[in-house]
Amino acid sequence: MKKHLFCVLMACLAIVGVSAKSDIPMVVAHRGAWIKNLIPENSLDGIRMAQRFGIKGIECDVKYTADKVMVVMHDATINRTMRNAGDYSVIQEPVKVSEKTFAELRRDYVLASEDPTFRKPIPTLEEMLLECRKYNVTPMLHSHLTESYEKAQEIMGDKWVCFMSDDRLALKAREFSDCVVLLDPGTDTVDNVIKRLERIGRPCGISTMKYKMLDKNFIAPLRRLDFEVQSSIFPTPHEMQSIHDGVSIVLSDFSWLQEKTMRKSQIAKWNWKGSLQKGEKIEHAMEQTPALGAMTLQIAFEGKLRITVNGERTYEVEHDRMDRELAGWRMHDTKAHLVIEALDNTIVKSVQAKFYDIP
Repeated sequence: MKKHLFCVLMACLAIVGVSAKSDIPMVVAHRGAWIKNLIPENSLDGIRMAQRFGIKGIECDVKYTADKVMVVMHDATINRTMRNAGDYSVIQEPVKVSEKTFAELRRDYVLASEDPTFRKPIPTLEEMLLECRKYNVTPMLHSHLTESYEKAQEIMGDKWVCFMSDDRLALKAREFSDCVVLLDPGTDTVDNVIKRLERIGRPCGISTMKYKMLDKNFIAPLRRLDFEVQSSIFPTPHEMQSIHDGVSIVLSDFSWLQEKTMRKSQIAKWNWKGSLQKGEKIEHAMEQTPALGAMTLQIAFEGKLRITVNGERTYEVEHDRMDRELAGWRMHDTKAHLVIEALDNTIVKSVQAKFYDIP
């Protein structure tokens, strides 16, 4: 029995791209690889964009329409992410997904985008799953609808991830699927979380936004037992910390760690090493501005640094001994720019940034 569970776990880890022996977590694109004002979240185009970036998984949210068709939408209403189909005007009155029939939603509204090419109708869950299968992208369903689990199993086999906060739903999914199941641990202790996961059966793990709870002391016992640990849409500095602390999956709006699978797309590299006194900084900017780009940063140091990426994301990281940080970001129409500033006297063993033009 133990041998069977181990084989199932290894197979599912291979499916979603996670390796129990790797210190580089799998990235899952939150609501697909959306791009602000261009590629809508929870869209078929977000799956295609994930495939272009080499991202192996996307998360999607499932809702019922008034006539019980499963569609992909995060909010209870469509107002934030959709527009009127006729004239692309803003939807003035609240429109709930659950109060419109599928035919009405498809006929009267389109997903919001500055580019008319991407103004498409709301997708069904079945369409999303078929697109994931076509592009070999693993879907992660954030859903409480057991029918959605059955549909995912029908289309994807065990090659999907199920995420929910209810242990009963997790056990229901496990009745007919050996997919990876991720639970929200709430505020439970790590010992209690392990007991819950053991009841569900591997492959499984946790997903949480509680960054104060998800530290090395919480992550390490779970990873030693081959449970998955996913950090979920953390504010910028905490996402980088979660990677440092050993999570196996990062659910993110912007992270990108696909160096090994996208080597042919690398266009430049920057290396630096030395000492920085408090207040000193180093910086580097790319000359090119790719339409679709990405960069990764690996930095080994002792001390305290502030890292600013493209003028919009700032991280403060501190090591009391020589240690490494890893992070990466996907970009759109952006000239990559890094600023690294010492907040204390700091020894930097190495800085390596790699830049990519995504085809």
